[in-house]
Amino acid sequence: MYSTCMRHDLSAIDDALLRLRRIWEAPSRVTTEQGTPIDTSTVLIVDAITRLRYPDGPAHTPVHIAEVATRLDVTPSTASRLVNKAVAIGMVSRTPSPRDPRAAALHLTEEGEKLAHSAQAFREGYLARLVARWSSSELSVFATLLTRFANEGEQIEPSTAPR
Repeated sequence: MYSTCMRHDLSAIDDALLRLRRIWEAPSRVTTEQGTPIDTSTVLIVDAITRLRYPDGPAHTPVHIAEVATRLDVTPSTASRLVNKAVAIGMVSRTPSPRDPRAAALHLTEEGEKLAHSAQAFREGYLARLVARWSSSELSVFATLLTRFANEGEQIEPSTAPR
């Protein structure tokens, strides 16, 4: 059982996380060059591919659906459906995988690259406005704690968290 103080803090964190989900929502009225609306799932796919191909290697590092599924914490079939949607609107392309002939390597198209950059700029701009009045030390502490929180979240399944 949690103490009253801890319950209050956990409730505050829960509320803040739910309210801040809009950071990941696609900027309003974002469309492809053909006018097709781009939804949050496509932004997440593009972001996952971007982050998976750049961690320590060159931009041409192949990315596979299984890696995207792991990054987004979804099943491979869900990741496949979301990738298909991103392919259909021209954000992602598939090529034969150099590692596994049964799999496809995922790459961002030119339009996918543009979306990756504009979505990142949107999020960073929004975050900059949120913390504009924070000191650099407050921002550093927050970044450290939030990163730690996210890392813990990757290690503990919600269904196994203590009640």
